[in-house]
Amino acid sequence: MKTLTDFKNAIQVGTLLKTTHHQKFAGREESGKPIYTSEESEPAPVSIKKSTQFAIKRTLKDGTQRDSWMSYGKASECKIEGNKITFFVEDGRDMEKKIIPLLTYEIVNA
Repeated sequence: MKTLTDFKNAIQVGTLLKTTHHQKFAGREESGKPIYTSEESEPAPVSIKKSTQFAIKRTLKDGTQRDSWMSYGKASECKIEGNKITFFVEDGRDMEKKIIPLLTYEIVNA
């Protein structure tokens, strides 16, 4: 994959995606600024695919299932490396307005 369009075309209902959430809250610095760490989720299938968003079927700790939605965003807000796509957001923790990763999806089966 080289573009966001390639990612959109590659995922179909049933495609397994491994998710890395890059903004898991892990406490605060002494200054009060939040600290984020990354956390990977088990691969889960795409359950719904639409033109502007998709959903992944997640199983909660109590065994129930729910759809976890993600909008595709803009091509300028993502980076593609092989079979992985990372979506970025503006870091609102300080005035520098750096761009930081939010989520990475890796296609496990194509």
